[in-house]
Amino acid sequence: MSTILTAAPITDYAIIVDARDNVAVVKTETFAGLEVALPDGSEMRVNAAVPPGHRLATRDIPAGEFVLQYGQPIGTSLGIECGDWITRENMSNDVPVIRDLPKDLFTPRRHAQLCSNRADQHVREPRGTADFHHC
Repeated sequence: MSTILTAAPITDYAIIVDARDNVAVVKTETFAGLEVALPDGSEMRVNAAVPPGHRLATRDIPAGEFVLQYGQPIGTSLGIECGDWITRENMSNDVPVIRDLPKDLFTPRRHAQLCSNRADQHVREPRGTADFHHC
């Protein structure tokens, strides 16, 4: 009788925040040689023990390519292999700088919601914020 070993789902050890990410955030310490199955069904081998809260590469990230978490660049690879622990030795903090912002970019404000609610009902101001909500 032979036993077929299958890789553990990566979700047992780490979280891939966004499908565009090329890293996963470790939640349970890994060990060198651990094989995990990625969401697309492919498998990868972890190259080192990676402690919780740290990142590991879920694919090769060639030097100069962005390291992605939340679908956004968090650094630039200095040459990272799939399964590597992401460290200062293999990733720089270089990320793109956005200089030209769209004219319609805005942050929704709670103020607008508070003012529209006041017409219908009394809205109690959180302590210390009354001075900031003038309708």
